[in-house]
Amino acid sequence: MAKLEQVELFQEVGLLVLPTNYPKFSPTGKVSCSCRNAECPKIGKHPKVNSYKGLTPETYQKRRSYYLKRFKQDRGLNLGFKVIGYSVLDADYKHGGAYSLGLLREEVLGLDETLSVATPGGEHLYTSTAGFNQSSGSLGKGLDIRSDKTSGFIVAPGSLHASGRQYAWSSVNDLQPIPDDWFSPGGTNNPKGRKLLGKKSGAPLQPVRIPSQILPGYVIPEGQRNITLFKFACRERGRGANKAEIYDVIDTINQTYCECPLPDSELRTIAKSVSEYPTNAEKLSSGKAA
Repeated sequence: MAKLEQVELFQEVGLLVLPTNYPKFSPTGKVSCSCRNAECPKIGKHPKVNSYKGLTPETYQKRRSYYLKRFKQDRGLNLGFKVIGYSVLDADYKHGGAYSLGLLREEVLGLDETLSVATPGGEHLYTSTAGFNQSSGSLGKGLDIRSDKTSGFIVAPGSLHASGRQYAWSSVNDLQPIPDDWFSPGGTNNPKGRKLLGKKSGAPLQPVRIPSQILPGYVIPEGQRNITLFKFACRERGRGANKAEIYDVIDTINQTYCECPLPDSELRTIAKSVSEYPTNAEKLSSGKAA
């Protein structure tokens, strides 16, 4: 679907789509932002219009034709959503987001089926829970929140990343909620931003250790599958395994020892994320080994 058609479709279904800056690529391979800030820290990831933070569905309707005109004038623009009435979990795989998101999926049933977007560096999960009040990273390492209570803006599918890759829908489903009782025992939205991941209803997260040798009777229970397979993946990566080799190992462990095996998509996410970590040999050569 052409970008302009996407904009019109998003507007028709009630999404607040905004003209967004985009990455520019020079013949020498240098990447810059269309905002013309030579030191822009968010290349292609921030709106090209002012005063978007106070935007409401009502004021957006009044400016809808103006935004559409901007997209027609510059076909290179990225797309972004002003997030109101829902929340988006932004998982950054390079900073531990795959691990955190895996833990979250263990705790929040149905999150696997929610609307999601594959990003060049991770994943965006759209949930029907509005008004998330946690700060960046409060749900777990590499897992940020976009809502009308936080930054309120997320790059939309069809946009171009500074890597040259695109944001694209990975699962088109109804938005799933995150239940109120997940936030705290009292069902509040935890305004103090307590570290929530692994502490459903206040229960402490128990440490998970992987065995050096798998013995008969070994079982990985539900609630510990993601963290356990993540740790097995990290051990293989440390030994020098690539993405395919990591996947083969955790796939075998998943099918053989998990009480209820994880879906294949979860395994591939873990393998992709962990394969970007340095091996033990690379850590040694860079002086980062413990």
